[in-house]
Amino acid sequence: MVKKLLAAFLVLAVTVPAFVSCSTSNASALSLVPGSASSVVIIQVAQLLSNPALLKAYDELASSNSSWPQSADKALSQFSDNTGIDLHQISTIVIFADNISSRALQDANGGVIAIGTFDESIITKKIEQETKQVLTSSDYKGVTVYS
Repeated sequence: MVKKLLAAFLVLAVTVPAFVSCSTSNASALSLVPGSASSVVIIQVAQLLSNPALLKAYDELASSNSSWPQSADKALSQFSDNTGIDLHQISTIVIFADNISSRALQDANGGVIAIGTFDESIITKKIEQETKQVLTSSDYKGVTVYS
């Protein structure tokens, strides 16, 4: 499960050519989304992780999948150990993209903005290791953008 989540995170990081690191509010994060973005998804990570129904649903699914960590807490811990990302320290994720379905994937324009407390160097190093590509950083509206 964790490997699948890590793979999904890394695929997302490769698929959308930029990710922004910022410690700001949701409204400020939305101001970083380019006007050309046709899709914006806001995930309230803190609310998601504290939802008892979701945690119970994970636990029930895990009980029938022996290869999964057997509780949501164990899955989150394993995810953190494997990625260096403690999802409890991420309050919000904003994902944006333009019309990627009408173009080749390599021409996609989009990104991920993470709001919270995390070590950017751990995340960028993991993405570089998994993708075998070197990320570059630049400043955009006072925040660091990796692409």
